Amino acid sequence: MTMFLFILVSNLLGLIPGVKVATGTMGVTVALALISFLYFNYYGIKKVGFIHYMGNLAPKGVMFPINILIWFIELLSLFLRLVTLAVRLFANMLAGHLVLGAFALLTSCFVLPIITNFTIANLGVGSASIAWMLLLIAMYCMEFLVAIIQAYVFTLLSAVYVNLATSAEH
Repeated sequence: MTMFLFILVSNLLGLIPGVKVATGTMGVTVALALISFLYFNYYGIKKVGFIHYMGNLAPKGVMFPINILIWFIELLSLFLRLVTLAVRLFANMLAGHLVLGAFALLTSCFVLPIITNFTIANLGVGSASIAWMLLLIAMYCMEFLVAIIQAYVFTLLSAVYVNLATSAEH
C-alpha cells in the first residue's frame, strides 16, 4: 500500500504544471523496482529456501539438457522483471508529461499572437488555440487516469511476483 500511495501521489503531483514528476525519472522507478525485486525474491527464498527457490525456475519433468536451458531463460526472466517494472512506469509517466507539455506549448503559440497584437487576422489564428486547449484538457483527463492505472499496475505486478515467489511451485 505504501508503494502504491507513493507512486500515485508522485504521479498526481506531476500533473501540476511546473512540478517535475518523481516517477518520470529513471532513478526513482529503478529504486521502486529494485525494492519490489528484492522483496519478492527475499520472501520466496525465505519460504522455500535458496536451493529449492532456484530449482523451481525450471519446470519439473523436463529432460536434462533442456531443463538447464529453461532454467537460464527463467533466471533471465526473473531479472527482466526488475527492468520491465522500472521502464514501464518511467516511460508511461515521462511520455504522458511530454505530450502534455507539447499541447501546452502549441496552445500558447496560437494564443500569443492574440495577446501581443489583437487583430482580426490574429483572432482567426488564435481560434486554433481553442482546439489545442480542448485537446490539452482531454489529455490532462487521460493522464489523470494513467497516473492511477500505472500506480495500480506497478503494485499489482509486484504483488503477483510476491505470490509467484512464495507459492510452492513457481
